[in-house]
Amino acid sequence: MDWPDILARAALARRASPECPSDATLVAAARDNPETFLAPYVRYVDRVYGYCLARLGDRAAEDARSGVFARTRAALGRYQIDVFIAWLFRIAHKVVVDARRRIA
Repeated sequence: MDWPDILARAALARRASPECPSDATLVAAARDNPETFLAPYVRYVDRVYGYCLARLGDRAAEDARSGVFARTRAALGRYQIDVFIAWLFRIAHKVVVDARRRIA
C-alpha cells in the first residue's frame, strides 16, 4: 500500500467517525506506537502545507511540509506537549526560516 492509499483511508475513517479524538489522544497514541502518527499527520497536513506555501512557494513548500512532519515525528517522544497544534506550527516556522535562509 502506498502513501496516497493510506492517506485516503485515514481521511475516510476520520470522516466516518462520529467523534474525532483530541490531539492529546492522537499524540499519546503516536508516542506509544509511531505507526499511528498518521492520524495527526492527516489532521494537519493541509494546514501545514498552506502555511509553508504562503511563505515559500510551491516546490519549497512541499519540501518544508515533509521536513515539518519528519521533525515532529522524531521529537514526539522527547517533549511534553500541551497544545500540539501550537508546537507543530512552531516547528513549521523554524523549518520555513531554515528554508528561506537556504534560498537566500
